[in-house]
Formats: sequence, C-alpha cells, structure tokens
Amino acid sequence: MPNSHSLLPDSVRRWSGIGLTWSDGLVAPDDSERRTMASIRKRTTRRGDVRYDVRYRTIDGEQREETFRTRREADHRLHAVEADKVRGGWLDPRRASRPFGEISEEWFASNPAKRSGTRARDRSILDRHVLPTLRHHPLGSVNRRGVQALVSEWCQTMRPATVRRCFDVVRAIFNYAVEADIIARTPCRGVKVPSVESKARHVVTADELATLADELGADYAAWPTLAPSSASAGAK
Repeated sequence: MPNSHSLLPDSVRRWSGIGLTWSDGLVAPDDSERRTMASIRKRTTRRGDVRYDVRYRTIDGEQREETFRTRREADHRLHAVEADKVRGGWLDPRRASRPFGEISEEWFASNPAKRSGTRARDRSILDRHVLPTLRHHPLGSVNRRGVQALVSEWCQTMRPATVRRCFDVVRAIFNYAVEADIIARTPCRGVKVPSVESKARHVVTADELATLADELGADYAAWPTLAPSSASAGAK
C-alpha cells in the first residue's frame, strides 16, 4: 500500500520539509517552486513552548502564516494547503473569519433587482430573527449543528411557513458565500426544517361560472360566453 507521501502531488512530495530528502531519489524543486510552496518553521516561545509555523503563499502571491502546537498538526495543514492549491480548491481562511453580519449585508445588496416587497421581507427576517444570533459569528465557524439549533429555536415560536422563510434567507447567504469563494461548503446541507402543508385551491368550473352569471343578472350577460374559456384557462 502506498504511503501518505506517495499520494500527494509531485510539487508537495518533492519538498524536503515534510520528511523527504533529495537522497530518496526525488527531484529538488526549482527556485519558482521554492518561492510558492509551503514550509514549516519550528520555534520556541519565551515561555519555552515549542510551536510550528506553517508559511505559505496564496494563489494571489500573498504571504500567510499559521501556528500549531504539534508538528503533526503543522504537517497536516501544509499538506492540505498544497493539495488544495493543486486541485484549485484552496480558500483563504482569513475570508471565512469575517463575521456573518458583514457577509449577510453583502448578500442583501447583491441583488438590487429583487422586488421591493421581497427585499422588505428579507430585511425584516435578517434584523428580527437571524442577525441577533449570528451577526458576530465568524462565517466559517457556523456549522450544521448551529444552523439546526437556530431552526429548532424558531420552531418553538413560529409557524412552519415562517420558519422555512427564515431558513431560506440563511441558506441563501451561505450559498452566496460559497459562490464568492469565502467558504468551501454551506452548513445548511442536511438541516431539517418543518414541512408546510400546501393549501388546496379550487378551480372554478364552467358550470359554476355560468351559475354565477345567472345570479348576477342581465348586467353581466357576457359571463356565460366567457365561462368555458375562463374555466379552461384556470385548469391549465
């Protein structure tokens, strides 16, 4: 069975900082690869604690650094960063640390063509039911359990239809964040919401329209001639 290193991209496995050396028969990276690949630096704090700093560059070339308590944690993060960049799935963790409230305002402003009534409803849902709980939470820290807990709390005081509307707003915000490459996955997946019973709508028949026209009298004599076409249109 291949070891964990053999499953990594060549650009990751060729780096000696994850336990491999050039004597293993691997090809050393050129200067351009050295400048973009992640690295781990071991250091000791003033209190004598050992820390491991993972340094890497984003796909935009900006320098990033994350600190871990163990070498194993640092190795895991290094592998994940390099593998995600190779796959094209790397996301800047600093973006996911932005507060939910900030992202929700971006989402709200992202569709100015939305009807005024819908915008007013969404604004009310945000201000009254969503932001009081999630406003200051880093977006990436909100998980499925947290969303489910919020839905369950709504269920205690709201009708099912209102709960679903509130959830639809939260789900739309997280979907916006995924599309904007702020987070990789929405925490709304798999969240259970109450079912809403659909109300049956009666379709008026031609006979019923004709009866109504008779009841209304001669002033509405045109109704019987319109009844068949009206009923047909309603049944489509």
